[in-house]
Amino acid sequence: MIELTDRQRQLVMTALAYPTMHDWQVAEAAGYSHRSHGALKVTAHRLFRSEKILAALHEEAGKRLRGSAVLGVATLEKIARTDGHPQQLRAAEALLNRIGLHERSEHKVTVERKDLSSGQMIERIRALAERLGVDASKLIGEEYKPMRTIMGEVVDVRRTDSGTIDSAPDKAVAYVRSHQG
Repeated sequence: MIELTDRQRQLVMTALAYPTMHDWQVAEAAGYSHRSHGALKVTAHRLFRSEKILAALHEEAGKRLRGSAVLGVATLEKIARTDGHPQQLRAAEALLNRIGLHERSEHKVTVERKDLSSGQMIERIRALAERLGVDASKLIGEEYKPMRTIMGEVVDVRRTDSGTIDSAPDKAVAYVRSHQG
């Protein structure tokens, strides 16, 4: 509001005082020239689209709204205290909500988790693919074969006694000593 001229401030205060007036009527009441009705309408149109004017309107409307909080509370209290008023319960609830005593609601959420083995997972993918009419091989590959579990221990290649290991730099190499017979 501070950035506005006196006439622009008057425009903002008039607009807030008479919110149902047309923009050109507000401009005229604020002291803008009314030599011609067309020119006044153009001026009003320009003024009510100015970022400075819009910011000032927003600022002043916010101040009025915050200042009206007392009226809102008084009205709620009056309704809440009037026995038999059709909105008495809603007013009482509104007062409670405003002071932090909100209505509680409870929700029950059940999460069911199934851990499937890789074979079971593949079968589920195949069944879903068939149900949806999708080629399962596009999802899991042409020749899916379940991996065979090998019991053993990983031995760092630098500690083996088998000699030099020929490995490409882009491949990780490790040996597995099998515990199977």
